[in-house]
Amino acid sequence: MGELIYQTDFSNVALLESDGKMHKLDIPIPNWFEFGGEEGARIFIQEGIGSNGKCLGMELFDISKSRRNEFNLYRYKKDPITDELIDILGEEYTIEVKLRLPQNFNLEYPNVDWNFHEIQIPFSDYPISTYFALIIGQTWNTNPPIFHLGFNGRDLGTQVWRTPTIDPYPLKRGVFFTSRFYVKRHETNGIVKIWWNNQLISSFVGKTKEDNPFHTTIAKIYTRGLEDGGQDTQSRTLLVDDLKIWRGYQPPTVKQYSSLYLTLGPGLFILLGLLFISKGEK
Repeated sequence: MGELIYQTDFSNVALLESDGKMHKLDIPIPNWFEFGGEEGARIFIQEGIGSNGKCLGMELFDISKSRRNEFNLYRYKKDPITDELIDILGEEYTIEVKLRLPQNFNLEYPNVDWNFHEIQIPFSDYPISTYFALIIGQTWNTNPPIFHLGFNGRDLGTQVWRTPTIDPYPLKRGVFFTSRFYVKRHETNGIVKIWWNNQLISSFVGKTKEDNPFHTTIAKIYTRGLEDGGQDTQSRTLLVDDLKIWRGYQPPTVKQYSSLYLTLGPGLFILLGLLFISKGEK
C-alpha cells in the first residue's frame, strides 16, 4: 500500500507571492498555479467553508485575459543547501482531494455550440507530450442540466485518444465530492485509475510517459471559452479541500454492509445484527 507523505485541510496554508502575483502555496510539495495570463484569474483562502472552516478557492473571472486556472504539483524540489533535486512524487503516486463546483455550474452559453470543463490532469509531461485529462461535458438544452464525464490523452508521439464517456453522470454541485487518482508512470505499461466518491470511474493501462519532467494538476478551471466567437464570459470558481498525497498505490476504502437474519417461522425474520465489512478497491 502507499506511504502517506503529505496532507492538509488548507486551514493553516498561506499564499505566496511571485513577481507581484499569488501563484504558490506555502506547502512542502512543489506547486504552481498557472493562469495563462495574469489579469483574469486568482487564488484565495475561502473562510467558512471546508472540513476545518477554511478551504482553497480558485477563480477564473475573465477568460479573455487568463485562459485557465490550474493547481499544479511537481515531482522534484531543490534542496536549499545542496541544490540537489529531491524526488517528491516518484514514478508512482496516489492523490486525493475534495472539490466543490458552484451550485449553478453550467456549461451552456450563447453562441457556444459545445463546451467543456477540464477539471483534473493526473499527469502531464513537459514539454506537453503525453498526458491524461478528466473532462466534464454537458448535454445541450436540458432542464435540469445533464452532465457527463470524458477522458482523453496522448500517448508517446502525437496519437490523441479518447475513452467512452460516462453519460449521464450524477455530477454533484454546491457540495464537496472526493476525487482520488493513482498514476504509475511507465514507458509501455503505465496505469491511471480515477475514483470519484470512492467509485472507480476510469482505469487505463497503456503507455503513459516520456523521460521528461512532469506535473500533476489536481484541480483546474479550463473551458472552451471565447473560441470561435463563443460568449462564455461568466466567472467560474472551484473550491479545494483536504489534500492527501501518497507514494505508491493507495486505493480508497469501499464500505459494504450485509445483514444477518434468523428465520423463526414462515415469512418471519428477526434482524440479529449488521456486519460492517471494509475492503480496499483492487
